[in-house]
Amino acid sequence: MEGVSARHALRTTLSALRSTGSVLTLVGVLALSGCATGVTVAGAPTGLPSEAAPTPTPLLETPTPSSSPTPEQVTPVEGPTVDVKGATGAGRIQLETYTWRTQGQGSKALPPEHGSYLVLDLAWTATEGTLTVNPLYVKLRGGDGTEYQPTMGVDGNEPVLATRKLNTGETATGIVAFDVPRENVTVVFTDETGIQAAQVAITA
Repeated sequence: MEGVSARHALRTTLSALRSTGSVLTLVGVLALSGCATGVTVAGAPTGLPSEAAPTPTPLLETPTPSSSPTPEQVTPVEGPTVDVKGATGAGRIQLETYTWRTQGQGSKALPPEHGSYLVLDLAWTATEGTLTVNPLYVKLRGGDGTEYQPTMGVDGNEPVLATRKLNTGETATGIVAFDVPRENVTVVFTDETGIQAAQVAITA
């Protein structure tokens, strides 16, 4: 009897173990199926977090370089030399060159209001006593008698003739320009009192 009871108990135990193994196997299969299909387990989120969209790179604007006017091609013309007398001495003024231009020189120059600039390159030399140099002592008279004053540098031609007093033997050079229509004109030099000291005719 005891042998029969022992064999019965062994069968019962083995049967229970087989049932338990089947349940464990089923649980493992379901768990693996859940991972493969994205099933949520214990509140875990499904799928992977979405990637943030890349920040677009701002486009940098390349500044357009400003175009500079093409330098004007001119041919300087040599002028004469005239003798002058002042209140305290005497000297000579040489019109080294003159040019007609239709535009100013440099980015800050103003365009001519009358269509052209007459640019005088002058050299003043004191030959006796002292001689006062002043760009305002140079004037321009048009063909119809209109008088023009120097531009005093707004045309951009440099160096502008500076005001100074010359002793005997000294020389000063510089530019005096006029905004004037291109026509036959007369350059008039005056002394300190405004009296005409000399003049030079220039053709257009």
